[in-house]
Amino acid sequence: MTGEIVTIVLGSAVLGAAVSSIITSLFGHWAKRQELHRQDLDLALKLTELKHRQVIQLGDWAGKDGRPFHATFFDPLVTVFRYRSGIEEFRRTGRWSEAEESMADWEARQRKAKREPPAS
Repeated sequence: MTGEIVTIVLGSAVLGAAVSSIITSLFGHWAKRQELHRQDLDLALKLTELKHRQVIQLGDWAGKDGRPFHATFFDPLVTVFRYRSGIEEFRRTGRWSEAEESMADWEARQRKAKREPPAS
């Protein structure tokens, strides 16, 4: 009788420890994912701020040189979401298709500019 009680108590303790361990690991995984999402959003906000500063700086430089400046205005909120989705895509696939397309367009414009003689 005493052996059965000890077995039941020890079994209950082992089962309780296992359940507690599983719950703790699931909560830890959830908390880690939430922190990663927060860091992604923080990075997206910083990238959007950097983009805004670059547009302002380019306008200042063009104004000082007396050249016309054609700015492309953007919605910062949309830009944050696009950066965040790009970060998530990069984390999943190791690539960011929108950035790669943008880089390919830029490279094509650079090649075209080298082929065309400057307008006089």
